[in-house]
Amino acid sequence: MEKESRWSLFKQKLHDKYKLTIMNKAFEEKFSLELSKLNVFVIISLSILLLITLTTLLIALTPLKEYIPGYGSTQQNKRLFNLQVQVDSLQHQLNDYEIFIRNMQQVFLEEDFSADSNAFQRKAAQPEKNTTFAFSKEDSLLLNITLQKQEAEGNASTRIEQKNKKKYNMLFQPVFGKLMRRYSEQQPAVGILTFRTQPIYAIAEGNVILTLEKGTCCIQHPDNMISIYRNCGQLLVRKNEYVRAGQVIAHTKPDSNITYIEIWSQGHTINPQTCFDLE
Repeated sequence: MEKESRWSLFKQKLHDKYKLTIMNKAFEEKFSLELSKLNVFVIISLSILLLITLTTLLIALTPLKEYIPGYGSTQQNKRLFNLQVQVDSLQHQLNDYEIFIRNMQQVFLEEDFSADSNAFQRKAAQPEKNTTFAFSKEDSLLLNITLQKQEAEGNASTRIEQKNKKKYNMLFQPVFGKLMRRYSEQQPAVGILTFRTQPIYAIAEGNVILTLEKGTCCIQHPDNMISIYRNCGQLLVRKNEYVRAGQVIAHTKPDSNITYIEIWSQGHTINPQTCFDLE
């Protein structure tokens, strides 16, 4: 009985009427509304439910959902997946390219080309032997001994000259112009004057080992030969790039400038005037 009385009392309080009145400063009634606790509870609950429903629809049916952390559309997920596959493919290609460049560097910088150096050397002309004489036997023997001695001395001098000054008959002339500075041991680079923009060629095949912004290019060739090109205009090759003989590696400057060519072999300088037609 006591519990029923409490429950009936609670229901009665929920249905008790209350009057909400709005008055002005003169205490004149402008608006009034009769409410109960149950009505207020129902109105607030419906308002909250309606607000939640409208917010959910607004986010679900408009692009606002893309701003939710961790949410993405199906098209975006496919696009991200395709981009990730492309990045992985490019990374594999880049790794393969780096391995290829490393192997090429080992071939052109570390391999010994001394066995191929005979292809770049001039062969000394062998003098013709003539041992037929219109003299007596004794005079012929004496003259033959003298000629053999002269021939041996000539061959020895030829070998010494060839050893000290190695000449290459397969080198490509780097640039065409007027010779302004000749070769010397103190200044091993020759200066060639050009009056217009001309291509600068690699004298032989090799690997570019140095490029500078001031117009300097250095190429490593077979047989431990190095060619240096200074005061160039626009460089067309980069470091670690392989070049062929006669390939255009740079251009001369547009105005009248001197391009300097320097050749080294086995740690010694070589006179370019003996290798090219320079006037």
